[in-house]
Amino acid sequence: MSIDTDLSTAVPKAVSFMAPTPKDSVFSRGMTGYTTVNLTTREAILSVQGDWQALEHASQGSAVFQAFDLCLPWLEAYVFNEEPTYRARILAFYDEAGAMIALAPFAERIAGFVTMVEWVGEPLVQYGDILMDPACDPLALRKALSNALDEWPVHGLHLRSVRADSRIRRVLDLDHAQVGDARDAAVADLTTFDNPEGYFSTFSKRSQKTRRKKRRALGERGTLTFEAIEAGREAEKLCGLALEWKVAWLAERGLSSRAFMDPRALATLKAVAARKSEDNPFHLFVQKLDGCPIAIEMGFVGPLGNAAFMGTYDPEFEASSPGKVQMESAIIHGFDEGWPAYDMLAPMSDYKQSWSNRTVGVADYMLPSSLVGVVYRNGFLRYLRPAIKAVWNALPPSIRMRVLRKGGGLASQ
Repeated sequence: MSIDTDLSTAVPKAVSFMAPTPKDSVFSRGMTGYTTVNLTTREAILSVQGDWQALEHASQGSAVFQAFDLCLPWLEAYVFNEEPTYRARILAFYDEAGAMIALAPFAERIAGFVTMVEWVGEPLVQYGDILMDPACDPLALRKALSNALDEWPVHGLHLRSVRADSRIRRVLDLDHAQVGDARDAAVADLTTFDNPEGYFSTFSKRSQKTRRKKRRALGERGTLTFEAIEAGREAEKLCGLALEWKVAWLAERGLSSRAFMDPRALATLKAVAARKSEDNPFHLFVQKLDGCPIAIEMGFVGPLGNAAFMGTYDPEFEASSPGKVQMESAIIHGFDEGWPAYDMLAPMSDYKQSWSNRTVGVADYMLPSSLVGVVYRNGFLRYLRPAIKAVWNALPPSIRMRVLRKGGGLASQ
């Protein structure tokens, strides 16, 4: 494919040649110092599991949603099935010693008129980033990435949910590629406090009083306990329960969600929850009453702390605010575990802001690689799509719910 000025500015081209390769991979080396492997089959991806997970430990930053134990179940649901909607485009980069130095988990969306390369994990990815060893040279990686992208017949690279402090921003120049408004992620920075009491003392007196009152009211109904549960059989069962609560909550309010209205995304989450592994960042944080769950949070724990992916609760206890009690318990647990932060993710809300003491910028970017890609970005993504979203959000919840049900947009369990 030809790369227009937008993408070529972000990723300078480098001369490359093709070497003999297995049928499921593409190796290329140019004037970059790195060898690039394009992993396209399940077998090829499984063959690098050890290197991928070793890089997860060596890498630093916001790539918790690019963990192997999340990406493989997503690939099973969206790529390696009878009706795929994506094609694997996972790029592994190796240095001269043969060590994996970086990994870009991309997938080519093959449905629709416009063919885009996106993050593996859409729409579950809350932070999109690359895995990169601290020793990796960003400029050399930029050139190697350019070589690989230049070989793909796609219309562009669509990178959603990129943090301002991400590694991909150190590799690509994204300053003029933003689509849509930037968002803020609410973060409770736990490193500034010695203990949970110090953190909660920053809340207003009214908020502290309300917090104690809610916990006391629930405690009067039975024995409150809290559990942090790693991926496995129990987590899979509780994940299913949490998704039932969440889908019902959205349906009742006529709200839509790319993640929770897609049966494949729900199946992926359950598969991740079931995947027992020391490297799996997926955790459940469960508030129980007399041994029964009343509030459940799904989190992904990595170098930056806990990314609180989703919180939900038993609708029977809605008036007692079990979600607030659960969040409080999770943060106390985070201090015990040494989390740097409890990240409530984007977008910002008044509720999240009341728990946070720091924010992180998050934005979406699109780098076109063809005229179709330019039109798609400048016309649809930057103007038409925001207008459609504004009209949709202005509709009464009852009408939104009716449209979702008629169109099959409410996912079933």
